[in-house]
Amino acid sequence: MVSQTGFSRIPDEWSPFSREVDDRQIDGVVELLREFSLSGPVVDLGCGDGRILVPLAERGVPMIGVDDDPAALAAARHRLSERGLEATLIRADFLAGIPDIPHGVAAVLCLGNTFMMIHDVRVAVALLREIMHRVAPGGVFLIDDFPFDCWREIAEGNWQEGISEDGTQQIVYRPGDPVFALRRGNRVNPDNWTIKPGESLLRLWSMGDLELLAMTAGAGSPRWLDRGRLIAFRKPAEGGQ
Repeated sequence: MVSQTGFSRIPDEWSPFSREVDDRQIDGVVELLREFSLSGPVVDLGCGDGRILVPLAERGVPMIGVDDDPAALAAARHRLSERGLEATLIRADFLAGIPDIPHGVAAVLCLGNTFMMIHDVRVAVALLREIMHRVAPGGVFLIDDFPFDCWREIAEGNWQEGISEDGTQQIVYRPGDPVFALRRGNRVNPDNWTIKPGESLLRLWSMGDLELLAMTAGAGSPRWLDRGRLIAFRKPAEGGQ
């Protein structure tokens, strides 16, 4: 049976999580900003319709949202306007390079399991290096805690046959690498276990992978924040503190 925590919430829409998880992540971001005494803008990469961006703006956090989907940005802009809020919204594909955002930001977010969409480790290293360059000393980069949910699902045998119990989802792995295509609905094909050209790929990052990524990109070791359903990479503070 597919759980409601791991693969079943890989983003293919603007609201991949339950309201409870959204609230935990929003609280987690606010608590971390307070814990590290961070102020200044927070950048939300892949902000979608403002699932995280709008509630943080409501709490007084200056927000910059980045997304390459004009419909998502329009929806975020509408939600902000409804609440009398303001945020900077930028249309860009951040995987092709961080857009023109200020240096010295307090934090960069990449939530909704969007980081799993970065399947090329070279792209991930380049992205994290650029993020560490943009955040202030002591600032953080935050992703979801998907390694815990997704690897748990595999360990529990939920994907033993590669197809969910209800037949609505299929995972097709690339040989020798935890990179896969996730097929849904009528794209599920139990007779085909080869990734097709043009299929979107995802990477099932482990905490060990993220540790190596952090070392390569000059970030601090990833820290699991269970209460907020987040993983944090912190930029070393000035003076190495």
